Amino acid sequence: MRRIATIAWALIALTPACGLRSGDDGGVTAPSTGGVRCGEPIPLRPTDLPLSMTPDLPASVPAASADGLFRGRVTVTNRSAAPVRGTTASTPDLFVTRAGIVVALPPPKITLARTLDLAPGASETYAAAGSVAACSNGERLAAGRYEIHAEFPVDSLTVFAGPWPLDIT
Repeated sequence: MRRIATIAWALIALTPACGLRSGDDGGVTAPSTGGVRCGEPIPLRPTDLPLSMTPDLPASVPAASADGLFRGRVTVTNRSAAPVRGTTASTPDLFVTRAGIVVALPPPKITLARTLDLAPGASETYAAAGSVAACSNGERLAAGRYEIHAEFPVDSLTVFAGPWPLDIT
């Protein structure tokens, strides 16, 4: 029993450093990044999906922000002629790139399922957060021009959007 407690404590202690997060069942899972990896080009994504995303994100963020995060909202819209229903994450994942190369992964979060039920043309807005910590070393990103990309899973479909400009000052 003591060994199990020690392993559980080690997983909890490593969670922020490794990018792991608590799962719905209390377990620890890696962030769902849909194949997006640090230091690699953002993968090309389909654009002909029934759902689209529109950002309400900051255009500029100070590198020295207190918690290393930027926050905003992303609106998901059903642009098809049929209702879209499914289970989603509680928030979209935001990735930061520079010249198309992933330099910051989404911050860890508790994964909570949420029901999506959108009539044709309907929208729903979700809170979203991104990180200004470099995924390569955890240091704050240097000042300069970056891009934000979003990923939002809905059952077996994953909606992708971006790039949107981001200046780190």
